[in-house]
Amino acid sequence: MTDAAKSADPEVLFDDRVRVARLPGTRSETAPQMLQRMGGQYWDDVRSTMNRWFDHVPPTERGKLRGKLLGKDSRQFRSAFWELFLHETFICAGFEVVMEGKAPASERRPDFRITKGNESWYVEARLADKAPNPGALQRVNRALDLIDAVKGGGWVVNVNVERIGPSDLRKATLEAPIRSWIDTLDAGAGTEGLLIGEQGWKIHLLPMLKSHDPAWIDKRLIGTLSTSLDHWPGTAEDIKKALRDKTHAYGRLDAPLIIALVAGGNPNELDVTDALYGDLQLSVTWTDPGTETTFSRKTNGQWYRGTEWANPHVAGVLIGRQVDPTTIATIVPTMWRHPAEETEVPQTRAWRYAEPLNGEVVFREPVIHSRGLFGLPDEWCTTPLYDYDAPI
Repeated sequence: MTDAAKSADPEVLFDDRVRVARLPGTRSETAPQMLQRMGGQYWDDVRSTMNRWFDHVPPTERGKLRGKLLGKDSRQFRSAFWELFLHETFICAGFEVVMEGKAPASERRPDFRITKGNESWYVEARLADKAPNPGALQRVNRALDLIDAVKGGGWVVNVNVERIGPSDLRKATLEAPIRSWIDTLDAGAGTEGLLIGEQGWKIHLLPMLKSHDPAWIDKRLIGTLSTSLDHWPGTAEDIKKALRDKTHAYGRLDAPLIIALVAGGNPNELDVTDALYGDLQLSVTWTDPGTETTFSRKTNGQWYRGTEWANPHVAGVLIGRQVDPTTIATIVPTMWRHPAEETEVPQTRAWRYAEPLNGEVVFREPVIHSRGLFGLPDEWCTTPLYDYDAPI
């Protein structure tokens, strides 16, 4: 936990102090660290909103949640913010919310029990992606920060980390070769890439473009990036695994279960459909060349088993994408309802709904934006002001 987190009021996420930092976050910096130090109205908006949401959390649950939101583990932060986002969503949608309500016949607890009128659901929130090797990730981020710190004179480059070494790269190993390479680019000697192969690492740099705009001269060097740790979060297999982990984790429940998954930019609708209804496959009859090929689904989905619907106690799967404190006003989660006719799912005006209808999935768009649900003004969190030469 950061020093600021330790010294702040335990009933508040972010203390009320003047922050003047304008330097954008580095790759080694976690979201909580950046939120703690960044100054300006943009970041004040984010912090004040998170503080208000945190104040709606029951006092008995704040300590645990606060530790995750202000700690050094980025995955814990993402998971905890997803819980905070859901908690506030349910409150704004008119539900009564109990955090970690004890489930019957099980010592384990879903994250929430929500109630409106005579209807009630349990809600379990989790991430739908794979955790990278933390040591390798830290080494990669530190190397990328060193590359980004090299003044490119307006050049923007593509970086591909093909192999990660067992130890941190030295600054001199990166800085001097990159500076010399940029000099050759400026001299018009060609557009060849640079290969850095030291200490067990293999990193390729390729020039992308050069801007002559003075505002870009001292900005960071990396334009696009790929690494050997890359994994598209939220694939069909990631969703299946997350659902397997939670579908039967709580024994027999006295209310339907909603599993709420969050990933990055993915998953797309095809990923989710494959995870819930089974992988799409092409069927061909080789003995009858005149027969048309047809598409069908394997019986490996969360809900589809070929002859019957499975796991009807999971009434719906909620998918959140690009969930971040700075995207609160634009997040639109999609609720996928179980195809069994008797199942019902919580209704909020700001969610998109995927409804099974006549063998197809029909999407029902939200009635209002998240900005309206949360009561955020139009000027909320509009444009961050960065200064690449400012102190941290």
